Amino acid sequence: MPRRATFFRLHSWLGVITGAFLLLVCWSGSIVVFNDEIAWLVTPEVRADPARGVRPIDEVVAAVRAHYPEQQIAINLQVGPNWAHTAYVQDLSPRRFLFIDPATAEVRRDDAMQGYTWNVSYFLRQLHVRLLMGLWGRVFVGLLGVTLLLSIVTSLWIYREWLRSLFRLRRDAARRIFHMDLHKAVGLWALAFNVVFAVTGAVLGLENLYYQVWSRAAQEPPRAAAAGGFIASAGRSISPGQMVAALASLDPAFISRVLEIPRPGDSGPIVIRGDHRNALIAKNASSYSVDPTSGTTVGSMDARRARWGTTLYNAMDPLHFGYFGEGWGLVAGYLVKVIWFLAGLTPGVLSLTGGMMWLLRRRRARAAAAAARYRAADGRVPPHDTGDEARAAQFAARHGFALGLLAFFIVGYCLQATIWQRGWVLNEVMWQHWMVKPICLTMVCFPVTAAAIWLGRISVNPTGATPRARTLGLLGAVPSGLLYLAATAVLN
Repeated sequence: MPRRATFFRLHSWLGVITGAFLLLVCWSGSIVVFNDEIAWLVTPEVRADPARGVRPIDEVVAAVRAHYPEQQIAINLQVGPNWAHTAYVQDLSPRRFLFIDPATAEVRRDDAMQGYTWNVSYFLRQLHVRLLMGLWGRVFVGLLGVTLLLSIVTSLWIYREWLRSLFRLRRDAARRIFHMDLHKAVGLWALAFNVVFAVTGAVLGLENLYYQVWSRAAQEPPRAAAAGGFIASAGRSISPGQMVAALASLDPAFISRVLEIPRPGDSGPIVIRGDHRNALIAKNASSYSVDPTSGTTVGSMDARRARWGTTLYNAMDPLHFGYFGEGWGLVAGYLVKVIWFLAGLTPGVLSLTGGMMWLLRRRRARAAAAAARYRAADGRVPPHDTGDEARAAQFAARHGFALGLLAFFIVGYCLQATIWQRGWVLNEVMWQHWMVKPICLTMVCFPVTAAAIWLGRISVNPTGATPRARTLGLLGAVPSGLLYLAATAVLN
């Protein structure tokens, strides 16, 4: 088969298999670009009136402590004058999420972070990041980034004369031609954006798999402050509000965003996370660790001076979600977000137009085959078609293959329920380890998966009677089924 035809088949099947998932992930991602604004619109407790003033940070900490005196808490300071403070209570199950009025330092709302539907903006982000399927759902979404990148590479090989496609859209042509022109035009105009989305999505999604290796190679260790790094008078205790004020003088480029406060009685420092202005780094990637009993900075992290690996990784999140323009001002920030919103829609458009092209091509092929059979019969009632037996045998083999896989899935569920999960309820954890994890691992180990599928296809294309074809189909499920069992049995 010519190389171009091979790339075309690979491109087509990548789209057929992943198109619906890409549509959901990418269109939800476009919405998530404005996730903070959506939260502000639909949640009254997020909104604040700047005319009412702002209470000191220490009063906000005291208000949260009054509700949860023994827990570790993380307070998110307001990101603008029209926004409320929020807080996480970390060591409860489920965790709690609080909204605090900056004008009164009162807790206005206290939510249990249970499931995915407790908050609209949280639901939208988790739908995009992990398709509501936990840790392994995030890995699956990362693999979709890899398949999107493969689709881009194969498309560039297929459509090598791409300059002609930039401005050509034949509206009066056949539907398949129109969808083909639209598919190529959208893909080429959004090429750079989709490469960014694919690479950053793959890196962010797959970090759960490669974290250990990556952390040794590139993760920045906590950097100790210089000797004599006091942000208060030496030896004197300091409150969280005083820490924020002192850091504003010590490092004017640093904007304090999050206060991570340990449990009362713990000897650990208070960690203040935040951002450095006009830097292409993830939110809250810089930090200071301060001993509240002495006012000493016991550790710090300036994300602008991180190692190259950490610098690259920190750039992934703002590039993926399009919030890097916020440091350039309000207008520029929202302009970048609008561009990212529109660009994020294009993979979904490509999935739709590519799917229409595939369906129309199959319909045309079936019509051509039917016309050929009719011509072979010379316009009369077609004679007995020996191909009917082959098609019936192939259908029986595929039916047997599906039944065989179903049997392996049942065995996998029983193994998970009796050995690892210790329960038969199909909850989120069970679903991850029963289905999502095996899918992710078989995609990662694609050469082994391809070999198992190839072995199965030998038996799914039999010649012979239908009962024998069904038996061969059952046997053909064995390689893929054993691979599935191996994937579901690891990393539990």
